[in-house]
Amino acid sequence: MTDYYKEPVVPMEPVPPVCKVPSDDYMKRKTVKPPTATDFLNSCIDVQKTRGTEYQGDDSERSFQTIADTFNTIAGRDLKASDICLLLTILKLVRQYSNPDRLHHDSILDGVSYMSLWAEELTKELI
Repeated sequence: MTDYYKEPVVPMEPVPPVCKVPSDDYMKRKTVKPPTATDFLNSCIDVQKTRGTEYQGDDSERSFQTIADTFNTIAGRDLKASDICLLLTILKLVRQYSNPDRLHHDSILDGVSYMSLWAEELTKELI
């Protein structure tokens, strides 16, 4: 066994909340008006900008084509970047409906976000 396994574990710093849409637990108390479509869209904008700067240094990070290229090489398929966005949207829908009596806040936000990214990628592919 190497010394690699003896390295101390450094805890990650907590990630500050980005979303302005109320959490699931907060919504259950019904002390606030439910978020509107615009609230979700604005929260998704904030999330995309934050994640883009975390990975790329600005908000232009897009790895969908790289994912498609890697998958295509491994599986011998011909997926495009927009297909990856659509698959990730489906993943978020499946997670929400795995327990349909519970509002899964992250799945909803990510699903909305992936659909906007799908629109962006599909537009690039077709124009």
